[in-house]
Amino acid sequence: MRLRYTGRDAAGEQVSGEMVAGDENDAQRALQQSGLSAVNVSAAAQGPTKWLRARVQGGVGQRRLLEFSEQLETLLGAGLPLDRTLHVILNTTEHPQTRAIIQSVIVDVEKGESLAAAFARHPAMFPRLYVSMIRAAEEGSLLPVVLKRLIRYYEQSIEFRSFLIASSVYPAVLLVFSIVAVLVLALFVIPRFAEMFADINQPLPLPARILLAASGALERWWGAMLAATLVVAVGVRVYLGTDAGREAWQKRVFRLPLLGPLLFRAQLARICRTLGTLLASGVPILTAMRAVQGLSENIVLLQGIERLQRAVKEGKGLARPLLADPLFPKMMGQLVAIGEESGSLDAMLVKIADRYEAEVRRATRTLLTVLEPALIIAMGSSIGLIVISMLYAIFSINEIPL
Repeated sequence: MRLRYTGRDAAGEQVSGEMVAGDENDAQRALQQSGLSAVNVSAAAQGPTKWLRARVQGGVGQRRLLEFSEQLETLLGAGLPLDRTLHVILNTTEHPQTRAIIQSVIVDVEKGESLAAAFARHPAMFPRLYVSMIRAAEEGSLLPVVLKRLIRYYEQSIEFRSFLIASSVYPAVLLVFSIVAVLVLALFVIPRFAEMFADINQPLPLPARILLAASGALERWWGAMLAATLVVAVGVRVYLGTDAGREAWQKRVFRLPLLGPLLFRAQLARICRTLGTLLASGVPILTAMRAVQGLSENIVLLQGIERLQRAVKEGKGLARPLLADPLFPKMMGQLVAIGEESGSLDAMLVKIADRYEAEVRRATRTLLTVLEPALIIAMGSSIGLIVISMLYAIFSINEIPL
C-alpha cells in the first residue's frame, strides 16, 4: 500500500514523502533502517491516476509468490546464505509492494527472527499454509525440499485456476455481446420503426406491438429500471453478506445440476492438495487443518472441515469422520482410509486432488460443449425474433390498400 510519512533524519531535520510498504509497521521498520525516526505514517491520498495504477498493478498474488519461491529455492540450493539470498531477490524484484515486503523480511531476519516468523508478518503475500510449511521446514532443516513442494503446489494451483478462467471467457463474451446487441436494438433501432408506424391507422401484428411496447417502456423508464436494479443488487449483496444469507445461497448453488458438483469438487481438490502438501512437509494434522480453513469462504464446507477437525482432535482419525459425514463423497473417505492404513495419507490426499481436478476439467469441457452452442442459439434467436417481427410489421403495412 502507498503510505505518506513524516520523520526526522540524524540531524533532526524534518523529512516527508511517500513510500510503498505492506503496512504501517513495515514502513516504520524501513524508515528506521534508513536512519529516519518516523513521526507519523498514514495512508497516502490517491488521485485518479494513482488509483488506476494501483488497481492495474494489484497486490501480491500467487504468481509473484511462485516467482519468489523459485528464486529462494534456486539460490539456497546453490549454497548462498539466507540473508544474501534475500538481498539478491530484493535487487531483482521490480514490483513495489513485493520489494517493500522483502525488505521488511530482511530486517526481521537480520534481527535474528526465523524466516517463518518474518513471513507471518505479511499475510498479504504469505498465506497461512505457506508460513506453516516454512516453519516445519526450518524445524526439520528441510527448507529446500519444502520449497520445491510449495513451488509444485502453486504451479498446479495457478494452472488449474487459469484453466477455469480461460474456460469461462468465451461464454462470458457471448453473453455480454448478446445483452448489448438486444439493448442497442431496443433503444436505437426499434424506436425508429415506432416513429414510422405512428402515422399508420392500421393494427400491427402482435409480435411487433409487444416489441414496440417493450422498447417504449425501456426508453421511457430506463433510469427507474436501472435504479431498481441497483437497489436489488445492493439488497442481495447485503443479504449475502450475512452468515444466514451466504449459507442459504451456497447450499442452493451446491444443489444446482452440473454446476453444483463441479464447484464443490473444485474446492475439495484445492483443500486436499493443500492438506496433503502440508502433511508431507511435516506439519501436524491439526495445524494443517486450521491452515486449510482459510482456503474457502463457503460456510457449508467450512462447517464440514470444523466437524472433521473436532473428530481428529478427539482421536477418531480422518477417515471415519469423512465416511460418516454426508457432505463429503464416500470415495474420498475410502481413499483416505487406505492412506491412513498404509501410512501415506499425504500422498493419497494429493492423488485425490489430482482426481477431482481431472473430473472438474472433464465436466467443465462437457458443460462448455453444451453452453457455447446454447448461448449462440439464444443470441441468434433473440436478434432474429426482433428482426423478423419488424419485417413482418413492414410487410403488413405494404398490404394496406391505397
